Amino acid sequence: MKRFLFILAFLFTCIANAFTVAVVPQFTATVTEKNWSPVIKELERTSGVPLTLMYYKSIGEFEKGLKKGEIDFAYMNPYHAVMFKKHYRPIVKDGKQKLTGILLVAADSKYKNVKDLNGKKIAFPSPNAFAASLWLRAQLKYTEKIDFEPIYVNTHTNVYKYVVIGDVDAGGGVNKTLKKESPEVQGRLRVLYSTPEASPHPFCVNRKINEVTSSKVAHAFMRLSISNPSMQKALEAIEFSEPVAADYKRDYSYLEKLNISKLVVTEE
Repeated sequence: MKRFLFILAFLFTCIANAFTVAVVPQFTATVTEKNWSPVIKELERTSGVPLTLMYYKSIGEFEKGLKKGEIDFAYMNPYHAVMFKKHYRPIVKDGKQKLTGILLVAADSKYKNVKDLNGKKIAFPSPNAFAASLWLRAQLKYTEKIDFEPIYVNTHTNVYKYVVIGDVDAGGGVNKTLKKESPEVQGRLRVLYSTPEASPHPFCVNRKINEVTSSKVAHAFMRLSISNPSMQKALEAIEFSEPVAADYKRDYSYLEKLNISKLVVTEE
């Protein structure tokens, strides 16, 4: 019994001393756990840095955590890197992936050009989703110079559903989520407009974490599939098929100049 209590106390101590890793809640906690746990465990093993995965129920709650600087390592969307640069800096990103937002209409829609949507209702998953909302709305507003009524419907699937049934005139999404829909849904949608490519989601470190620890984690992340080839599928599951070094000034600072801050909605 004493031995069991000692082991239990040791495990609790290890967890308490571990560095936290949080992932922007694009999916449920169950899906995040399934996809990220193998990567976190391997990162912990190869870096020698104790890590524990933590969860937030919504993007708003996640953003509150970032604002407080309470997370040690965080996988966030590109504009989060701008919003919370006081506390976090990017250390790793995917070297293959670029983000592109797409604007969809019904396949049989009368709309032929993005300008046709001036004054219309457009659905988005949430205000601060990056490619499917912030980046797309910025392009529509500042580049295409059209006015529209944004409708926020919580998920990409809901966006596609609203467009198909005609509750909105168009909807914002990304190719990866569109491809997960049924062939029937995909067949009833048409891509009307695509944004320019943007930098992918970065894996960031809290600036309070010392350089030695940060470097160990970053280096281990970039070598995951080399040190353990079986990790390649796990990396692809979190859309990090080719981890490379990230740099804020080079990869994300350009977003500061695009007036995206005016489109951000923050929870109190």
